[in-house]
Amino acid sequence: MDNRTLFWLAGLFEGEAHFGRGTPSQPRHPRVALVMTDEDVIAQVANLFDHSYTSELPQKNHWSITYKFTLRGTPAAQVMKQIYPIMGKRRQQQIDRALEN
Repeated sequence: MDNRTLFWLAGLFEGEAHFGRGTPSQPRHPRVALVMTDEDVIAQVANLFDHSYTSELPQKNHWSITYKFTLRGTPAAQVMKQIYPIMGKRRQQQIDRALEN
C-alpha cells in the first residue's frame, strides 16, 4: 500500500472505524469494522483488501442503506500495526486493546 493510500485509510479509520478484540470463540482474531452509508467509500476499502462488504436495509423508512466492511485476524492486525504511528491517541489505545490477545 502506498503512503497516499495509507494516509487516506488512516484518516478514514480515525473518524469512522471500530477497532475490536476477537470474539470469545476467536480471541486471536482482532477486527476492524467500518459502517457507513457511502457505498463507494466502503467498496474502495474492500477493494484495497480484496475483500467483500455487506449492505443492511434501513430499519426505518427515512434511514439510508448502510454498508459494512469488516477485516478480521492477521490482515486486521497487520493494518492496525501499519497505521498505528499516524493515529490519534484514543485510536492507538483502541488498537492496543484489540491486539492484546
